[in-house]
Amino acid sequence: MKYSAESRAREVAEYAQSRGWVTRTRNGWLQVRHCPVCRGGKHRDAWTFALNLEGAAGVCQRGSCGWQGTLSQLKAQLGDLVETIAPTRPKQRKLLADDDRDRWRRDHEALLSDEVNLRRIEEHRGLTVETLKEWKVGLRVDRDGATATLVLPYHGEDGRLVYAKLKRRTREGGKDIWREPKGQPQSYLWGSHRLHGTERVVVVEGEEDAMLLSQAGVENVVSVPDGAKISSAERNKPWLDRLEAFQEIVICLDNDKPGREGAEALAGLMGEERCRVVEYPRADGAKDATDYWRQGKLDDLVRAISEAKGKPHPLVVGIGSPDIADAIRRQHEDPDPHGISTGWRSVDELLGGMRPAELSILTAHTGCGKSAWVVNLLAQLAQSGTPVIGASFELSTEDYVWRFIQKITGKYPWGRPDSMAEPLTPTERDAALRTLGGLPLWIVRHFGIMGVEQFAEAIRYAARRLGVRVAVLDHIHFMLVGSGDEERHVLSDAMYKLKMLARELNISIVVVAHPSRAARGKSSPDLSDLHGSASLEQIADNVLTLARIQEAETASSGRAVFAVKKLRAGRSGRLGSVEMLFRRAGESFEDLDAEWQGGEEEEGEDFAEAF
Repeated sequence: MKYSAESRAREVAEYAQSRGWVTRTRNGWLQVRHCPVCRGGKHRDAWTFALNLEGAAGVCQRGSCGWQGTLSQLKAQLGDLVETIAPTRPKQRKLLADDDRDRWRRDHEALLSDEVNLRRIEEHRGLTVETLKEWKVGLRVDRDGATATLVLPYHGEDGRLVYAKLKRRTREGGKDIWREPKGQPQSYLWGSHRLHGTERVVVVEGEEDAMLLSQAGVENVVSVPDGAKISSAERNKPWLDRLEAFQEIVICLDNDKPGREGAEALAGLMGEERCRVVEYPRADGAKDATDYWRQGKLDDLVRAISEAKGKPHPLVVGIGSPDIADAIRRQHEDPDPHGISTGWRSVDELLGGMRPAELSILTAHTGCGKSAWVVNLLAQLAQSGTPVIGASFELSTEDYVWRFIQKITGKYPWGRPDSMAEPLTPTERDAALRTLGGLPLWIVRHFGIMGVEQFAEAIRYAARRLGVRVAVLDHIHFMLVGSGDEERHVLSDAMYKLKMLARELNISIVVVAHPSRAARGKSSPDLSDLHGSASLEQIADNVLTLARIQEAETASSGRAVFAVKKLRAGRSGRLGSVEMLFRRAGESFEDLDAEWQGGEEEEGEDFAEAF
C-alpha cells in the first residue's frame, strides 16, 4: 500500500504530537529534543534524533545509541503498535507545586550540611557524600533529633522531579515508607533519568543498593519503585516501558524468597531471552548490595552482575527431563485438553479448541466471511476472559473497530436499503465501546504492508506485557512484497517464523490466507489450493476453510460450511465439517441448531426468524 509524501509527513507529525515530544523542523526532518529510545543518554544530549518527513524513517546520531528504522518500527519499539479496542484516557502525572520542590531541595541541603548523619550514612550504608549529592538525596530530622527520615526524590524520563519516596525506621524496628505528594498515579524507576544507551541495564530492589552499585562502577543501574512484589498484574506499569528499549536486562533483586520470585516474574514480563538473573555469590546471610558491602564482599557481587548469564540453551534437553515430564502430565490430566473454547460448540467439536503453540490457517473465497469469522473468534475469546490481539492490515483502525461493534450489537452502523433492521444508535454505539474497552482485546495499529519481524515484535510485546494467548493475522498476503518464486520464498519464510513465534510464546496464532486461482471453480478450497506456497499446508498445524451455501442466502442471513481439512494434534478434534448460521447485520457467525442440520424451512416462515 503506497502513501503520498504528504500523508507520511502528516503521520510523522501526528505521532510526535501524540507522544508529547518537543520538536522542530529542519530541511525535511522532524527533529526531537531527546531521542525516544536512549533519552539523550547520561548527559541528556539534545536534537540527536530525527524523523524524515517524506520517508517516515528515523535515526539517532548518538554513537552509543545509533537507533535507526521506520516509523512503524519505532512504534513497535515503544509499544505503540499494540492498543486496546476502546482505549481509556491514561492518568495524567500530577503536577508538583513549587513548595514540594523547594522542600525536597531544602531536605537535600539539610543532609549535605549535617556532618553527623552524613557520617552515619557512610558508616552504615557505604554511601559517600559525592554519591548522595549526585542522586539529590535528602534528610528530615524531627525536632528532638530522635527520628531521621530519608528523602529520595524520583525523576521522570525527562529529568523532572515527579515525587519523593520517604523512609524511616520505626521504634519497633520496622519501616515506614510513603510518597510525597500523595495521589501520584504512576511509578517510576529510581535512576530512570540517568539511563543511557540501549545495550544493558541493571535492575535492583532498593534505592540505596542502586546508589551503592553505581558508586562501585556499575553503569545503568536502577531500582524497581515498589519492592519485589512483581506479577502479571504489573504488565501495564509505565516503568516497565522504560526497560523495553534495552537489549540486555540484568536482574539483581534481593537474594530472598520475594526477591527471587520477583526476579522470575520480571524476566517473564520483559522476555527471558534477554534477561540475566544474577546468581548471588556465597556470603553469610547477605541478601542485597548493602549486606555485601558490610561484609567486605561488594566486589564479588559486582563481578557476579558483570558475569550474569541467561538460562541454559533451550534447544538441548533430555527427553526425560522434569519439565517435559511435567508438561506431559499436565496435558494428560487437564480436564479440558482441547485448548481454549472458540465460543462455537460445533467448531470446538471439530477443531478441539485453540491450542497453544499452534499455527492455524483459515482460507475461503472472497466474500465468504473470512475476516468476519476471525473478528467473531476474537470477540468471543475476549468475552470469555482470554486475552487476544488482532491485526488487519487492509483496514484502518476505525474500520476494524466497527466490525467489533457490529459483532457486539448485532446491528449495522448505518441504515441500509436492503435491510429491515434498525441502524445503530449513538447510545448503543457508546455502550458497545464501553463493553469493548473492558475486554482483554487489543489490536495491532497499522495499515499497509508490514514485515513479519515487525509483526512478531508487536506480538511478543503483547504476550509478555498483556498476557495475550491468541493472535490473529488478517491476512498474510498483505504483509508480503514480491511475485512468483520471490513471493513463494518470502511466504515460506513468514510461515516458518510465525510457527516458531507460536512455539516461542506458547500462544495460538491464526492466519487468514487467500486461496489460489485454481480453486475458483470449487465450492470450498482444498489443501492444495492455498495461494503462494505449499509451505502453508506443510507448516500449519491446522488448515480451516469456510464456504457459503448460496441457496440458503436471504437478505438478513445465510449459512456457511466450516471445515477442518488438516489437524496435526490427532489427540484433539477431528477432520470434518459443520454448518454455521451467518447473520448479516452483525456479521455474526453462530452455531446452527441441530433441528436445522440438513432441514428445510417451513412454508411461509422467514429463514432468519427461525433462529
